[in-house]
Amino acid sequence: MNKLTDLNKKKIGLLEEGNKIYLTFNGKKSNAKNKKNIIIPNAYIKKLIQDELSEKNNHNIKISMINILLKYHSNIEDTKKFIIPELLKYLETDLLFYRVNSPLSLANRQKTIWDNTLNEFNDIFNTSWKTTSNLNPIKQNHENITIVEDYLVGLDDFILFIMFELIKISGSCILTILVVLNKIELEQLWQTIYIDELFNNEIYQDVYKKNELKIKKDEITFFMKLINSIQN
Repeated sequence: MNKLTDLNKKKIGLLEEGNKIYLTFNGKKSNAKNKKNIIIPNAYIKKLIQDELSEKNNHNIKISMINILLKYHSNIEDTKKFIIPELLKYLETDLLFYRVNSPLSLANRQKTIWDNTLNEFNDIFNTSWKTTSNLNPIKQNHENITIVEDYLVGLDDFILFIMFELIKISGSCILTILVVLNKIELEQLWQTIYIDELFNNEIYQDVYKKNELKIKKDEITFFMKLINSIQN
């Protein structure tokens, strides 16, 4: 039995048909660029969409699950051919590779946290990455980049697409892959990405900045849970 749930005034809804859930517009299954229906991947994403349409979602973050799905399905390019090179670009500018010299306490914190993260990654992939404390671009070993590329090629297209969204926040291909591998916890990821901002706010105790960092943590949480739901 078909069960159509009309979820909001914008005529976007969900249609449960058999064992599949479809995104609908005006009560009809929506079509992607390839003329295929947009299928909701899992129950967790269904719940995200329901919450968004009924305005029960977190309004502090400007992330729309519906827009993510529509953007993914509207992409007419080969996902792997388009996204993998974009992800690999971050291995030249990765957040973890570029360190400060001062203040010394921040430099030491970066070294401790970022080196531990790199070591975790290197132990998994048998890679080694150069780091620097100046602004000149680093030329990483091509063999390391090839190892990462080979890993990315084996991933699901939708995971790659979500990684491409997350990396815009993380600024790090290394960290984004560790999320997919479930090798990093939320608190650790947040503190690793925003190490500079968190350090400075320990000094200045800016309430606005504290709230801003909390929102950024919520954004990270959104993508971590989303990635986890797709892989389980």
